[in-house]
Formats: sequence, structure tokens, C-alpha cells
Amino acid sequence: MPQPALQLLRERIEGSLLYQVLLRQVWFRRVAIAGGTVLLLSGLSLLRVWTSSPAGLMPPVKVSLLDLFQAWSLDRSAGRLAGRGLEVAAAQAWRAALVNNRADPELLRRLLGHFVQSELTVREFPGPVLAHSEWLLELTGTNRADVTLACAVYDKLELEEPIFALLKPRAEELSQSERAVYLKALARSGDWTEFGRHWEAWGAQWRQHRDVALYHAAYLAGWGPPGEIQAGRARLEAAVQERDLRLLANRLLLEVCERLLDYEGFLAALDRLERAQADRVADHVRHWHLLVALGRRAEAHRLATEFRRPPQTAWDLITQAHAYLELGLDTQTRELLRACVSDWADPSQPVGQRLWLLYAQTLVSLRAWDELRAVAIQLRLVGQGQHPLTGFSHYLEGRAEYGLQHATQAQLALEQSAALGIPDATLALQVAADLLRMDAPQAAAQVLAAHATAQAKNPTYWEAVFAAHLVLRQDANALLQAASRAHDLVPGNAIFRNNYAAALLINRRFPEEALRLTSQLRRESPDTPAARCNHALALVLNRRYVDAELQFAALDLDRLTEAEATYYFMIRFELFVQAQDHAGARRAAERIQRRFLFSNQLDWLDRQCAQWFPSGAARSE
Repeated sequence: MPQPALQLLRERIEGSLLYQVLLRQVWFRRVAIAGGTVLLLSGLSLLRVWTSSPAGLMPPVKVSLLDLFQAWSLDRSAGRLAGRGLEVAAAQAWRAALVNNRADPELLRRLLGHFVQSELTVREFPGPVLAHSEWLLELTGTNRADVTLACAVYDKLELEEPIFALLKPRAEELSQSERAVYLKALARSGDWTEFGRHWEAWGAQWRQHRDVALYHAAYLAGWGPPGEIQAGRARLEAAVQERDLRLLANRLLLEVCERLLDYEGFLAALDRLERAQADRVADHVRHWHLLVALGRRAEAHRLATEFRRPPQTAWDLITQAHAYLELGLDTQTRELLRACVSDWADPSQPVGQRLWLLYAQTLVSLRAWDELRAVAIQLRLVGQGQHPLTGFSHYLEGRAEYGLQHATQAQLALEQSAALGIPDATLALQVAADLLRMDAPQAAAQVLAAHATAQAKNPTYWEAVFAAHLVLRQDANALLQAASRAHDLVPGNAIFRNNYAAALLINRRFPEEALRLTSQLRRESPDTPAARCNHALALVLNRRYVDAELQFAALDLDRLTEAEATYYFMIRFELFVQAQDHAGARRAAERIQRRFLFSNQLDWLDRQCAQWFPSGAARSE
């Protein structure tokens, strides 16, 4: 373009009104900069880049500035609604605030405190109140004030197990409010003896806790000294007329009447609860138990079969399912759990894990293998398998395949289960026991190994470890460690003593101790082949060969199992070697079945055979 034309265009642009406004007016530049800043900040406020969870919590909770503002605004609204007595609306507002910032412990405290202090029931409460309590403790690391608040929530929900988990380790240093919660939990769990002991230890300063005093009246009426039974019962009967205590009084009367087999009194209390529409699943289950105790099992069976009320909580579901199982209603249990488990069984929560386990156990008892396999896959899909029961789901699949006699598929699933692990120690023990029954000792040992530190003082755990290694027959040292730990924890247990003696003999360790143990076992079980063989080997290790021979005098070889026979011939082999009887040693070696021996025993046997039979070791496969 020619130079004059460019000059003309520039003059026209600079002379235009738009140019004058955009570049010459200071006020426009300021507005443009402010607008751009607002747009930039608005964009940044939507990005979830701020960590609101405590350091170390995985995965961390990220929020945006907008989330924080909305949580603050909803928190203020909830406080105003609560002040006006709008309990449900206030709870909904706090719940919404948590949706925006779920890692704010103050929001959780206000929401849970509102639940405890209000008249709200778990049916009316928005969101999973139990999960909120557990999440608060996870966020704050069991802060003392938060423990007290969580226990108040559990108390209102009438859940004893989480209360015991939090308060039992420090039961002697509880605050007054925590003692009240603990006493009520003891009573609801049926441990009235412990209730009475703590009541006496802590004194009777319960004027501000009238409900705790009423529990004490129930204790006197059902479990107290004979001279105070009538007074306790009279206090309960009087409380039935008190508006704030009548429901609790009737429920305690149910328990006392069940204890005393007072059927008429039980029916009267249950009728009052039904008329108040306050009867619960547990109350009807107690009715069935009382009928069974009175010898009216058929009537209990009929009432349970006709019961149609849906459970209101996961604990209701567990209570009802266990009652069905006790009455032999396995099919009804299966139908109940099938209909409700997906609604109540959150596998990330302990109560949900118990439900899945109960459902699986019911299906196993019914040999419903196809349904069990479907349940395993369903459980694995929940939360895309990001929960503690993922390994357990593979175990269930393996159990189903084993029941269907699909050996290869069962083995693959069980190996996957062992690799993922079972985080809960109690569940791991149950799974390991079943793995042993399914001839999967390697998986059982792997599942148990993850809990060695946490279960160091649990003799049942070490017994399970011993059983796994006894079947594996690979690591004699691990066998001895497990047997030794169980025996040290419960020295008087005959099974643990026998296991320890066997492990010492297998390892050829501490022969004097092995002899002491087998002598005791020999006295307790004089005619069992195992006791005779173990004692004989202990005598051999202590070089008392003649006494060892005497142990076999009355032994009937036909009564021995294959494993017992192998150990018998191992002892015979050693006795023949000591007697320089080559022919006898060869005959004994040929009868030994190597599959029943540990690797260290095989090494010892091979060395002896190589020394005594240089032309070719005599042995049996």
C-alpha cells in the first residue's frame, strides 16, 4: 500500500471516537483492568487446588475458593435455622456445607453436635451419621473432645462396639459423661456384671443422668441382690409413666422380663412400645428368644417367618439376620440380606463389612455357589474396588469356584486374595481357616503374615499361623516361632503345649524341654498314638533309647494315620541307626513318606541315608 494511503488510514483511526475511548480515556483502562482481574479471579476460584485435609491424609481433600465460601455461607445458615428450632433444615444445611468442604472438622462437630442435642432420629437425619463420626476421628486423630462427641453419637444410635473400641482401653480415666455412655453401652451389650462392677467403682453420682439411673434399676431388677430386685422393678414400672423415660423403661422391662422368663410382663411392655410406634426390630428378636427359652420354638419360628418390617439401620439388619440363623431360617436370611445388603453394607465401614461377611457365610452354608460368585463380583464393583474388602471379594470368588469344583479358577482367585490381603485381623483369621480347609496353606500363611505385629498377643492368631505352616511343611523355624508365641501367652492350654512340643521335636531343639512337655502330654493322653510317638522322639533326642522302645510296646500300627506312621518310622529309623541295625534302618526308611516331612527333616534323613546306605539311599516317595 502506498505511503500516503497508510498515513491517511492512521489519521482516520486516531481520529475515531473508539480509539479515543480505548486509549485516551484513563477511566476505560481502569475498568478494563478491573474486569480482567475479576474474570481471572473467578476462574481461579473454581479450581480445586487448596488442600483442606490434615497433612498425611491420603488421598488429600482439595477444595476451591468457591467451595470454601459456600461452606461458610451454609454453615451460618445452618446456625440460624438451628436457633429457630428448624432441626431438619439445619442438619440439611450443615450436610450441604460438608459437601463443599468435607474435611472441615468444625463443620463435622457442629453437625454431629446438632444430631446429639436435637430430637432427630437416624431416619430423619440427612446423610450417614455413623460415617460422619468415623470421618471426624480420622481427620483429628482421635482428639479427646472428638472421641467424646463420637461416643455421644454412638450412644444415641445405641451402638456398643464402637463405644467399647474408643473407651475400653482407658476405662479407668473417663470423664463423667464418658462414664455414663460406657455404662449404658455395657448394659445394652448384656454385660450386666461388668455394669454393676463399674457402677460400684464409680459411685452413684448420676442425678444429671436419669437414664443411667434407670439402667441401674434394671440391673437391680434382673441381676441385683435378692433384697433389691423388687425395688428395681418398681422403679422401672414407675418410669413407664414418665414422658421422657417411658420408652427406655419399656425396653429395659423387655430385657428384665426375658431374664426372669416373665412372658406376661414382656408382652405388656412390648404392647406399650407398639402402641407408641416405638418398637424396633431388636425388640421383636428379643420376643423370639424368650419364646425359645420357654420351649415354644415353633411359635418363635412362626412369628419370625411372618415378620415383615424392613430394617431401619444396618445393625437392625444384622440383628434380624442372626436371629433367623439361630432359628434355622437360612433361606429367609438369604432373602433378607439379598434384598437389603446393597442399601446398608458400605464395605468401607466396619458394620458394612460385617454384613457382607454374614451374607457370604449364609450363602456358603446354603452351598449357593453361583450366587456367592455373583456377590463377589458385585462387592468388587462397589467403589471400583477401592475399599478394604477387595481382597475378601477375591476370596469369596475362590470359595465359590472351589464349591463348584473349578480347581484352577479357585486357586487363581485365592492367590489374588492373598496378594491383596485382608486388612481386618478378625476377618483374616476366618479367611485363613477357610483357606486351610480348601487346601490353600500358602495363601493362608500370606494372609496371616500381614497381621503379625498387631496380633502379637493373640494366641488364636499364632495357632492359625502354626496350622498354616504345619500343612505347608516348608519353614520349621516359622512353625516353632508360632507354637512358642501361643504357648508363652497361654501356658496352660493343652493344644498350645502339644503344638510347642511338636515344633521343638521337628526342629530337634531343646530336647530337655521337649521331654518335659511330652511327659505331661503322655500322662494326660496315655493311649493316643501321637502322644506316644512324640514322647518317644523326645526320649530319642535325650539319648534314652530303651525308654523310647517301650513307648511302642502297645502301639497298634493299624490305628496310625499316614502322617503318624511316617513319624513312627522316622523314630524307628533313628533307633535302628543307633543300634547299628542296617537292615532295620533300611526297612524303616522305605516306609517313610517324604511328603509329610519338613525340609530340615528331609535334609537330616538324606544325610543319614547317604551315610548308612552309600550304594543308594533307601527311601519312599
